[in-house]
Amino acid sequence: MLIPGSAAALPLNSGLTSLGLSDWDQSFHAGFLHDIPGYVPIVDASGHAGTAVAIATAATAGDATLGAEVPDLDADGRADIADNCTMTPNGPLIRDAGGHSQLDADGDGYGNLCDADLDGNGFVNYADLAQFRGAFGTGNANADFDGSGGIVNYTDLALFRSLFGKAPGPSAAHP
Repeated sequence: MLIPGSAAALPLNSGLTSLGLSDWDQSFHAGFLHDIPGYVPIVDASGHAGTAVAIATAATAGDATLGAEVPDLDADGRADIADNCTMTPNGPLIRDAGGHSQLDADGDGYGNLCDADLDGNGFVNYADLAQFRGAFGTGNANADFDGSGGIVNYTDLALFRSLFGKAPGPSAAHP
C-alpha cells in the first residue's frame, strides 16, 4: 500500500509507512462506512462503496475509537453517522450477547438491537408480534434481538416489548 505524500504528512498518520503501520503500540487502524471528520481514508478496504480504512495515532484520536468531535450518542464507539442504532449501544465498545458489533441479521440497515420490525413495514406492531411468536423457541436470527446466536427467548421478548409501537432504526423512533 503506497500512502500519498499529502496523507502521510498529516499528524493523523504518524507511524505509517509505505509498508503499513510501523508503530503498533501507538497507532491503530479501523474500518468505517462513512466519512468521519478528522479521519483520512487511505485505501478502499472491502470493495463496498464508501468503505475505507483510516489510520490514527493515540496522540490524535480523542478517545479509544473516535475523535472527540465525532458524535456518538450511545457511547458504543461507533460514530452516529455510521451507527445502525444511535440510541442503543451496539458497537465496538459495547457488543451484544453474541459478541457482535452492529449485528443486522436481515440486512435492512437497522441493527438487531433496535429492529423488531420483522415484517419490514416500517413500524413494530401486532403483525410483528405474530411473527415473533412463531420465532419464539427457534434459532431465527432476525428475532434474535440480543444477538446471542441461540434460541429466541425471554430476553428477546423483553427487547421486543421495548420496541413495540416504534419504527425500527438508528433511534428506534420515526426518522
